[in-house]
Amino acid sequence: MAEGIRGHASDGKTGCLRYRTVNFDRLTIKTLAGQLEEIGYANDEQFLGAYTFEHRVDEVFQDLSEIGYTRRLLHEGKYCSESGALYWYYDPEMISSDEAFTHTSRRVNDTSNRGNKR
Repeated sequence: MAEGIRGHASDGKTGCLRYRTVNFDRLTIKTLAGQLEEIGYANDEQFLGAYTFEHRVDEVFQDLSEIGYTRRLLHEGKYCSESGALYWYYDPEMISSDEAFTHTSRRVNDTSNRGNKR
């Protein structure tokens, strides 16, 4: 994960460039934003990992804002005996909390089933 990647934009007043720092890899944040815009859901196994989804929520949301993502997001998590703690972000205007959990449950089941097909 590349931290401290710099981008730049006009400050809107003087025409001078100001530097914006993002906390995570810009391509990863853009891909995350694209998925959130498309289906309103993303989890820690798809993007950035559990630690980031649990402990660095504000930084992720800040990076999303820096690239122009403006929709409201909520953050939830749950412990699953099959896979441990899982965390996800979802857009409450696109899907409900229950639907977000269903996405997560399916992902856990898909992952568990793949591991059993040896």
